[in-house]
Amino acid sequence: MSPTEAKEYDGPKFEVSTGQRPGFKQLTDEQKRVLAASSDSGIPANEFFKLIKWARIQMTEGLCGEDLTQMIRLKFNGPLIKAASSVLSETRSEHEGLSGQLYVDAAAYASASGTAGCEEGSLRHRTNQVRHVLAMPRCGTCVFKNANGTCQKYNKELVDSVPVSNPRAYQKEALRLADASDAEITASLFASSYDSNEFGLNNDSLNDFDFDSEISNEHLGQILFGGLEVDDE
Repeated sequence: MSPTEAKEYDGPKFEVSTGQRPGFKQLTDEQKRVLAASSDSGIPANEFFKLIKWARIQMTEGLCGEDLTQMIRLKFNGPLIKAASSVLSETRSEHEGLSGQLYVDAAAYASASGTAGCEEGSLRHRTNQVRHVLAMPRCGTCVFKNANGTCQKYNKELVDSVPVSNPRAYQKEALRLADASDAEITASLFASSYDSNEFGLNNDSLNDFDFDSEISNEHLGQILFGGLEVDDE
């Protein structure tokens, strides 16, 4: 072999690392919005996360509409609320009027890891009438998810989306009632919200009854009651 001839390398080969750590978690859209708002305002991102988490917990406990707005104003300072307005608006649009009524928002209570946050949430919601839990990504591999898709912590069925056919319509009505007057709320309790055919509440023999066909008083004469004859005169 001549001094200038290159020898082919036949040893182990290594690839350049991408720099991504094992277990790296992709940021959610909400987290991205928070980081952007923090960068624009100079307010620490942690302050935004506290506000959003608190708001999501309030919504999953049934608070919505003007009541929620007023509670936010009482709880947090003006500059933070103003800086977080866009992020908060997106979060409210996603969950307000739905969370706490159709599902429990698992992510609202979730701890950074483990199930400590879920345990806290389950203490509040395990025995209430809400039937579903809106799953977060980690729910898919959680040991407390049973074969039937039920969260054993909350004792509720896990769902990946809002469990109603038209979430926007449901949300609109829920928010309307949340800000309605007492008179409107009372009236809604008596509104016909059922199909009479569903429970067999109609009777064909009595529907469209013609009251004009009843016997007039003039034709009731000469009828005997207890042996006495009633005369027309």
